Amino acid sequence: MARYQKYDISEIEDLFRRVEVLEARVAALEGGSPLPPVAEPQIDSQITELLRQGRKLEAIKVYQDQTGVGLAEAKAAVEQLAGLT
Repeated sequence: MARYQKYDISEIEDLFRRVEVLEARVAALEGGSPLPPVAEPQIDSQITELLRQGRKLEAIKVYQDQTGVGLAEAKAAVEQLAGLT
């Protein structure tokens, strides 16, 4: 039995944007040219609110979902944000 998750349009648009960024980076690597710069992700208020509530692990997961980065990078970014909030 197949299970489908419903996505809203903003989530789909975000996924398309993330795929485009990845495709550009792969193309740059294949062509031997330098990687295009990656824009700093805009920090969602949900992440800062989770940090205010002391829910760091959930904030890391949300950051990962929003930016598509790996666990170590998400953890470092959220820890940096935690120092600012």
